[in-house]
Amino acid sequence: MLALLLLTMALGLRDITANAIWLDETWSVYNAGGSPYEPLSPLGIVNRVATEDPRNAAPMYHLLLGGWGSLAGWSAFAIRYSSLLYGLLAVAFTYRLARDMASPLAGLGATVALGTSALFIYFTHELRTYMLATLMTPIAVWCYWRLIHARRPSIILQIGFVISLLGLLYTHYLAAVALAGIGLYHLLFVRKDRRWLRPVILMGIAGLLFLPWLGVIATGMQLNAEQPKDPGVYDLAQTLDRLIYFFGSNTPALLALTVGLAVFSVWSPENSRGLKPPGYEKIKPTKGAGKARKSDWTVGIISGQSFSSVVRRFAPLFFALVAIICILIAQSTFRLIVPGRERYLLMLWPLLAVVVGIGIAYPAQNDSKTPFAWRFGGSIALLFLWLVVNLQGTLNGQLTRDIDGANALPWDVLRQTLEAEAEPGDAAAINITVYNWALEVQTADYHLRDLPVRHILMQNLFADDFPEAVREFVDDAPNIWVGLDKRLPLQGGYDEFVSVLAGHYISCGVVLDVPRLRLDWYKRFPESAFNPDDAVMRFGDGIALTYVDVPTPQSGQPLRPLLTWSLADDVSRGTYSVALHVIDSLGTPQAQMDYGLPDDSLACRQTEIPVENLPAGDYTLTIIVYNWATGERLPGLITPTGEMGEQLPLTHFIIP
Repeated sequence: MLALLLLTMALGLRDITANAIWLDETWSVYNAGGSPYEPLSPLGIVNRVATEDPRNAAPMYHLLLGGWGSLAGWSAFAIRYSSLLYGLLAVAFTYRLARDMASPLAGLGATVALGTSALFIYFTHELRTYMLATLMTPIAVWCYWRLIHARRPSIILQIGFVISLLGLLYTHYLAAVALAGIGLYHLLFVRKDRRWLRPVILMGIAGLLFLPWLGVIATGMQLNAEQPKDPGVYDLAQTLDRLIYFFGSNTPALLALTVGLAVFSVWSPENSRGLKPPGYEKIKPTKGAGKARKSDWTVGIISGQSFSSVVRRFAPLFFALVAIICILIAQSTFRLIVPGRERYLLMLWPLLAVVVGIGIAYPAQNDSKTPFAWRFGGSIALLFLWLVVNLQGTLNGQLTRDIDGANALPWDVLRQTLEAEAEPGDAAAINITVYNWALEVQTADYHLRDLPVRHILMQNLFADDFPEAVREFVDDAPNIWVGLDKRLPLQGGYDEFVSVLAGHYISCGVVLDVPRLRLDWYKRFPESAFNPDDAVMRFGDGIALTYVDVPTPQSGQPLRPLLTWSLADDVSRGTYSVALHVIDSLGTPQAQMDYGLPDDSLACRQTEIPVENLPAGDYTLTIIVYNWATGERLPGLITPTGEMGEQLPLTHFIIP
């Protein structure tokens, strides 16, 4: 069991910061009063959820997140680790639930089915309420199961049952599907005596404590009714298909076999290897309904067993079946589940895992004449197959690649780049290509708001006079950082924005190019940099160096020359390269960096030359332009002095 928990932890940690905090996660941080937003008291968190997010949230998760963030900090790793912790606890309680309802081997099977599931693992590193809701499900069912079987349920168990029910209701409304299963099972199958009343009273207490939130739910339902419905919403058949696809890791045959074994186990005789957990009483039929149940001819003919023993083994399937039916009813009513949002099915995972665990354990626990070694080997084979199938689905990422958030724009990488490269007063404009660009506004603000760089989504500048809106935003910033969302084809605005910069800013190349995002750098230059006639140097025919900026290197820092190039139309593109050499006072080369001339007619390039380990002394930075294929150097001219040569000095600098 410990090894499986460690495996779940390793899988969760694997991608815990692979994606940037995305829109829904920023709402979690905002509702919890986390950084970079203003901190909130617990009452402030409840009020914010009730007034600003009544359609999507209940307050318990955000209250816990607010406390967690206050202790652990608000970095992506720290706050996402809380979801991983909830996931690990969900696996542990699912093991205990399957163990107590069936056997330790069933617990191990349930642990594998849940703890390595691709969808489950994905949400162990997403900052949303789903892992907490998934945790509350096995806790509530486990507390109930112990409550109805323990001879003398403790006060702690009873309090735990109430808290778990409140956890279901105050964490996610769909988590109430577990409560529906508990209520129906208690009504239909549990002996109606004085002990029967105890869970009813405890459920009533939980219901009373949830009453204050019903008004918020009513408001949220009204707001949801006013929202346009996604035309791609799943129908009931598609919802079931997605449930099978994700929980079965796209291996429906294995899922069907295991669930079939679990169903068959209901009518199998009990044995000493796991269907009677110690410390529990056997369910007895009620006085009234029990007579009918004792004479239930279907049970008697099929297995000859008592109704109570069949009911006991049927309970895990009953809880799972009721939960699935409730999810389907909710889907037909509220139409929540659409492609990419299968996360609403996660509340079913622990209950389904228990069923799978029972199916895995069935061969070893069946009292057939087959040797025990063979039966045990069948269970081990099923356990291994589930482990392999789930790990494959988890590690290759195919099952979860289309989930909302899996393709989030890498705002965190953009922030790191701007922190390293941008100057105070710079401006950043990002062109968003997704169908609803406004959804990225809050995410951009979350990641970039405290940088000394003003930022905007390019679509916010769309107006009757787009060029004027761009000029007002740019406002003579020293550098403009232009981001391009690569998730979909360019939809307009990007080229128009860049054209407004012409005449004042020159492209200095791509400083960031990763999946889903590219970042271009445009620097403001004096007028002389745009005029080839005012070139600092000329090389060959039509290549002009119009601007040179070589800051003196700081101690332990590289030399970072910035050069602006103008190429005539007849200059062959992709033919010439630039070599920058650092030579000492004796003329000995000490460092070098080469790069290809840009293809644009006017562009700047900045490069880094490692000079950190050079000894103190006087140095000269020289430049050569050459044909990279032949090595032939172009003749150069320093225009102000008339000095000519194939290798010309750019600047002198001293390393103290």
